[in-house]
Amino acid sequence: MIWAVRTDGLARFNGSRWNQIASDWNVNGDCYSAYADSSGTLWVSTERGVIFLREGETRFREASDSHTVGGSMAQARNGEMWIAQTERSVHAVPVLWQTAGKQRHSEIRVGSDAILIDNQGSLWITTLGDGLRRVPFPEHLNGPDISEFGTEIEAFTHAQGLTNDYVRCILQDFEGNIWVGTSEGLDRFRQGAFTPVALPSGTIGLSLVARDSGEVWVAAINRGPMRIVDGKFNTEGLPKHLVFCIFQDRQATIWMGSHRKLFRFRHGRVGKQPEEVATPGTSPVAIAEDLSQRLWVNVADQGLMRVEDGKWQSLESMGGPKLVSSNASEAADGTIWFGSANSTIVKIDGDTIHVFTSKDGIRAGDVKSIQRRGSDVWVGGTRGLDYFDGKRFKPVIAAEGTSFEVIEGMVATADNGLWFSEDRGIIHIPQNEVEQFKKDPEHLVSYQLFDVLDGLPATAQRGVLVTPSVIEGTDGRIWFALNQGLAWIDPHHIPRNAIPPTVSIQSVAAAGLVSRLPPSKLPAHTTTLQIAYTAPNLSIPERVRFRYKLDGQEKNWNDAGRRREAFYTNLGPGHYSFHVIACNDDGVWNETGTTWNFFIDPAWYQTLWFKMLLGLIAIGLAWMLYTLRLRQATAQIQARLGERLEERERIARELHDTLIQSVDGLMLRIQTALSEADPKRSRLMIEKALDSADEVMLEGRQRVHALRAEATTVNELSEALASYGRDLAEDHPVEFSVALLGSPKSIGAFVRDEAYRIGREALGNAFQHAGATKVEVEVTYDHAMVHMRVRDNGRGIDEHTLNGGRPGHWGLRGMRERANVIGGKLVIWSRAGVGTEIDLEIPADVAYKKVFPGLSLHWMKRLMR
Repeated sequence: MIWAVRTDGLARFNGSRWNQIASDWNVNGDCYSAYADSSGTLWVSTERGVIFLREGETRFREASDSHTVGGSMAQARNGEMWIAQTERSVHAVPVLWQTAGKQRHSEIRVGSDAILIDNQGSLWITTLGDGLRRVPFPEHLNGPDISEFGTEIEAFTHAQGLTNDYVRCILQDFEGNIWVGTSEGLDRFRQGAFTPVALPSGTIGLSLVARDSGEVWVAAINRGPMRIVDGKFNTEGLPKHLVFCIFQDRQATIWMGSHRKLFRFRHGRVGKQPEEVATPGTSPVAIAEDLSQRLWVNVADQGLMRVEDGKWQSLESMGGPKLVSSNASEAADGTIWFGSANSTIVKIDGDTIHVFTSKDGIRAGDVKSIQRRGSDVWVGGTRGLDYFDGKRFKPVIAAEGTSFEVIEGMVATADNGLWFSEDRGIIHIPQNEVEQFKKDPEHLVSYQLFDVLDGLPATAQRGVLVTPSVIEGTDGRIWFALNQGLAWIDPHHIPRNAIPPTVSIQSVAAAGLVSRLPPSKLPAHTTTLQIAYTAPNLSIPERVRFRYKLDGQEKNWNDAGRRREAFYTNLGPGHYSFHVIACNDDGVWNETGTTWNFFIDPAWYQTLWFKMLLGLIAIGLAWMLYTLRLRQATAQIQARLGERLEERERIARELHDTLIQSVDGLMLRIQTALSEADPKRSRLMIEKALDSADEVMLEGRQRVHALRAEATTVNELSEALASYGRDLAEDHPVEFSVALLGSPKSIGAFVRDEAYRIGREALGNAFQHAGATKVEVEVTYDHAMVHMRVRDNGRGIDEHTLNGGRPGHWGLRGMRERANVIGGKLVIWSRAGVGTEIDLEIPADVAYKKVFPGLSLHWMKRLMR
C-alpha cells in the first residue's frame, strides 16, 4: 500500500488508482508528513496533531494534541516516535495513553525540517543555518531540555567540513551511509573502522602506554605528556617537559624519558611531582625491564645501558655491541629484545647477550619494531617483516609476492593476528593467515589494508625515533600514533559491509555502434567488443573489484581489479555468454553477478552450408590430387619399366654394334685368310685377325664394365667415321671416301655417340653385306642441324627387310631407335641393284652443346623472336 500526504488530506494507492481518504477515516484538515513504523502502523502529522492507523484498521486514532504539530517523523529503537517542528524543537511524540506516570524525554530546542534515526539508533537532526545534530541514544534523553547550542549532543557544521550549515534533507542508504543535502552540495557520513582522537594542534612524535580501563598515556617530543580518558586528552597533574619515550614496568610504574633524565610515576599516580633519575647521556629513546627489575635504557648518544642500584653500565662494557636502538620488546620469559640498524637485533637473557644479524636471516633492514607473543618473535623494519621460528628469521611475503614496506610500529594480538603501520596505511594480517605462515614459511599471506577511506584521519607516524607508536589497550582496542593526533580501532567490532553490490552492464560497443541495452544478436563481421559494466557502491566505490569471463572464448575468470570495462578481439560467429561479478569494499562477492547472452551472426562464408561446400570441394580436390598422384606414380613405374626395357634394348644394340659386328668381321677375315692360296699372305691375314680378336676381347670387357662409355674417343663425327671406314676398307676391295661440309662444331657426347653408332652400323652393312664397290660418307654442319649421309652402290635392301628387318638381326631397328632417342630424323632409301642411302638429320638445339647450362639454342631462338 502506498500513502501520499496532500495539503488537503491523505490519499491511498490501491494498485490501480489513487483514492482520497474521507472524513470517515478520521482524517480532517491539512496533513504535513507520514511515517510507517516497524509494526506496520501509519503515523500522520496533521494540523490537529499526530494521528495513527494500525495495520488492518480503517479509522485513525489521535496520538497527541494540537501542540504536537510538525513535519518529519522517525521511530527510535524502543518504538517511540520522534517529530521535528520547524519553528520549535525536536522531541518525542507524547502518545496520550502512554504519558501518564512516564518520565518526560528531553526536548531538543532546535528547529528542524527533517530528522532521521539510523540503523544504529542515533537521531540525526537537520537545521536551517546551524548545521547538523546527532544524538547517539535519544531514548536516554530524560533530563532537562537541550538548548539550541547545547554541548550535550554532537554538532556538525561548516567548520567540521559540512558543505553548508543550511540543511534541508537527510537519508540513510541500504549500506548504512548517511546522506545530507545542504544548500551548497551533498555530504556523506559513513561509519569508519577508526575513531580519531584529537590532540593539541601541532603535536608530533608520539609514544604510547596502555593503562587500566582502556586509559592511554601519550608522550610527545614537542610538548608535555597527556592522558586519554573517554576519548579526550587531559594534562592535569603531568609534567610539562618534552618526552621522547614512555614505558610501564611490572609494578605499573610509568617511566618517561626526557632530556638527560627519567621521570617516574609510581603505580601511575598523577598529581604529585614525579621522581627524577638522571641519565648519563642526552635523550633516552627506549626503555625496558628484565625479570630482575633492572631497567635497560637506550640513550641516543651512549647506546644501550643497564640501570642497577642507581649505577649505569653500557652493553658494550658487558661484551655486547654499542647498540643504538629506538625500540624494545619484553617477553614473558624475561628476555628483552632490542632492534637496531643494519638488520641487527640484540637479545638479553639475564646476563647473557646474543646478537642476531643478516647471517641469521634478518632481512627487515633497520629494525623499527619488535613484538613478542608467546614464543613468536615478529620484527618490522625498513625492508619489511620477519618472523623468528626459534632458529632463524624468515621473511613474511604479501599475497602479491612482494615484501611489506617500512614498518614503524606493530602489535601481535592474542587472537586477532598482527597489526602494524606501514607506508600505505594500517595493515592487518588475520590470525588464520599468521597460523598458516607459521606452518609454512613459503605461504604468501593475505592481509587487509586500512587507510583514509576507512576513517583513518591521517597517515601513520613516520620517521620519528620514539616508541612504542602502536599499542594494544587493556580493553582490546589498538591505538596508532599518527602524524596528526591518534586513532584507535576495535578489532572485534570493525564495521563490515555485508551487502554484495548489484552488478549491471551499462553499454556494449560493437561494429561501430554503442548500445545502452545489450542486444541479443550482433551483426556479421563483428570481431571486437567493448563492454562497460558497473556495480554501484555508496560506501567505498574505490574498492569495488570485478571479475569477468566470456563463455565460448575463455574458461577462467579475468581479474579486472577496479577496471569497469572488458575488451575482446578476434571473435567469430556463434553463441556467447558474458559473466561479470563484483565484490564490495569489504570483499563480499556477488557470485551471481549479471550475464549477457548474445549471438554473432555468421557472414555468408562463415555459414554451415558454405563450410560444408568447402568441405566437399576439399574432398573433391583431395580425390583429384589422389587420382593425379596415382596416375603420376603409375606413369613413373611405367617409365621405370620402360627405361629398363630401353636399357635392355640399348645393351642389345651395344652388343650388336660392337661385339657382334667385331666378331662377324673377325670371322670374315679368318675365312678370307683360309681361302688365300699364298701361305705367307694367309699367315699375315691370320695374324691380323688375331690382333682384331684381341681388340674384340678388349672392347667386350669395356662394354661389360661401362655400357655408357663413349663409343669413340674422337670428338669430331666425320673423323670417327673415316677411321672406322678405313679399317673396313683394308679387308674389302671397296672405294671409300668421307666428305665434310661446313665448319665442325662441338656436339654433345651422347648425341655424338648415338650418331656415330648409326653411321658405324650403316658402314658395316655397306662393306660387309651390300657387295658395293663404292661407299661414301658425308657430314654437314650448319646452324640448323647436323646432317650425316652414308651411301653405297651395292645390291640394295629388299622392301620387306627395309620395313621390318631380318629375323634375328637388329641393325636397322637399332638405328631407328637411336635416332628417336636423340630426337633425330632417320631416312633409309634403297633400291635393288642401285644401292642404299641412309640420311640422319639432328636439330641444332639437340646436337650442339648448350651455350649456358640449362639454356639451349632452341630456347635462345625463342627468346629472340
